[in-house]
Amino acid sequence: MQVVPKEDIKEILRPDDELPLIAEREEQAQTIFELLGNSIPRDMIGITGSYLCGLNSEFSDLDFVLYGLPNFNIAREVIEIAVEEGILVEINDAVWRRIYIKRQPELSYNCFVAHEQRKKNRGCNRETHTLIFYTRETEKR
Repeated sequence: MQVVPKEDIKEILRPDDELPLIAEREEQAQTIFELLGNSIPRDMIGITGSYLCGLNSEFSDLDFVLYGLPNFNIAREVIEIAVEEGILVEINDAVWRRIYIKRQPELSYNCFVAHEQRKKNRGCNRETHTLIFYTRETEKR
């Protein structure tokens, strides 16, 4: 297991604490946070990846964390309904290809897309790819 020595840790960023602050300044994050927050307690939603540590660019994905399996399953339903209602859009071929190249899976492109689509944990907010992750509620604090 890889470990960062404690003396090298300068700051601990908590996804659920940082999301409201990030959503205040990032419109795309705010849209998804509000969408999920209508059905899930907001303190059970966080953000991770490049947005969490301030390394995001205009090409960054929005990576949300849902604490607890029930909240993750609700978020999957919310994403699916938002796509059906046109609030979010389905991921197009160009975005899937970008994801495929970034991930470098051993699966063929078509197999990869089919496998990822069945998870129902992705969508697009305009041109920004949005992904939701599940983590156990006990890992929240």
